[in-house]
Amino acid sequence: MLYCTRHYCLARAAKMNRHLRFVAAKRLALIGALPVALVLALLALLAPPPTVVSAGPDGLRVLRSDLNGVVLELDVPSYQLTQRRIDGVKYDVLSAPGLDLRGAAPGAPQLPLRGVAVAVPQAAAMSVRVLDAQAEEVPQSLRLLPMPTQQIDRSSGEPFTYRNLGLQYIPDAALYARAGFEPQSPFSLGSVGYMRSQRFVQLTLYPFAYNAVQQKVRWIKRLTIEIRFAYAHGPDVQAVGSAHDEGPYEKILQQQIVNYDNARTWRMPARSAPRPQTP
Repeated sequence: MLYCTRHYCLARAAKMNRHLRFVAAKRLALIGALPVALVLALLALLAPPPTVVSAGPDGLRVLRSDLNGVVLELDVPSYQLTQRRIDGVKYDVLSAPGLDLRGAAPGAPQLPLRGVAVAVPQAAAMSVRVLDAQAEEVPQSLRLLPMPTQQIDRSSGEPFTYRNLGLQYIPDAALYARAGFEPQSPFSLGSVGYMRSQRFVQLTLYPFAYNAVQQKVRWIKRLTIEIRFAYAHGPDVQAVGSAHDEGPYEKILQQQIVNYDNARTWRMPARSAPRPQTP
C-alpha cells in the first residue's frame, strides 16, 4: 500500500490538473481548426483556373488578347534526342512536339523553334518583353546537327544550266565557335504584314539555346511573352480598326492567326466603292 504526505498529494494533484487542462485546450484547438481547414480546402477546389483565351494542341496558349496587348505562353514539357552519322561524324538531333526548324540559317546548329502569327491593331506600335522563362540545362553534352545547305553545281558556265547536288550538312565554323548561348533572346519580332484586312506580326519563340563550345543546350520549359501595344492618339477606331467579314477566307485566318477570336474587330475597314462621276 502506498502512502503520501499531504503536501506531496496536493502537489501531484495540481500537476495532474495542469496536464488535463493542457490536453483539453489542445483538443479544443484541433476541433476549432478542423472547420477552417475544410473551408480552405473547399475554397481551393472552387477557385477558378487561370484564364486562357485560346489554347492549341502544341502547347501554345493565348492568356490575354485585348487593346493593351497579347500575352502568349508556350509549354515545352519534353524533348527527344536522336543521332545521325554524316560523313563519319556523329551528330545529335534535338526535337520537341509542336516545334519545327524553320528559319535557321544553313550551317547553323539545328534548334526547335515556334513561329506564330499574331494579329495586331491597325496603327499600334509594338514592344515585346519576357514575363517568365522557366529554364534548365539539358544534362547531356550535345553535338547538334547543322541545318542543311542546298548544294548547286554551276560549273558548266551556262547561266541557266546547273546541277542539283542535294542537301549537305556542313557546320558553319564561325557559328560553332561561339561560346555563349545562341540565340541570346528567347524571341524575335519579325515583319508586319496583312492577311486580307487583318494586320499581323510574325513572332518567333526560341525555347532552346545552344552553347556550341561547351556543347550545352538551355531548355525553357515554359515561356511567357507579352506584346504590348501603344497608340499615338489613343485606341480610337482609326488606330484599332473595325470588324470586317472576309467570307470564305475566314477559315484561313482562323487557322493562321493565334488570337483570331479577339482580333476580328481589328481589321481594316472595307473600302467604299468609288462614286460614279457625273458628266
